[in-house]
Amino acid sequence: MRERLSSNLESLLQSLKLNHEHLLLEAEGVHADNAKALLEIQDSFDSLLRQLPEDSLHHKPGSGEWSAIDILSHLVEHDVDLEELKTRGISHYIDHSRIHLEQARKAVSDAKN
Repeated sequence: MRERLSSNLESLLQSLKLNHEHLLLEAEGVHADNAKALLEIQDSFDSLLRQLPEDSLHHKPGSGEWSAIDILSHLVEHDVDLEELKTRGISHYIDHSRIHLEQARKAVSDAKN
């Protein structure tokens, strides 16, 4: 497992963290469980990205599928937009992130093989 991430990966993870903090500030009726879930997602991505060299994180498991970095980039872009927060709530962002975390795990597992 790598100790250090590239500045690009660090920047993506930092952006995700800041977006999640902003979501928590803007959301109504946030519970401690929501903050814990978002923190666990951030930590999981951090751990996942340390499992392979960065060039392997660009591996796409199949045609039309995203690499781990594509997925993280998508989450950063998605989670900065607060429009769905008003209509779907914070749980949408948590569920959306968890689904994509599983896809990233699949991409990393595939890249290892």
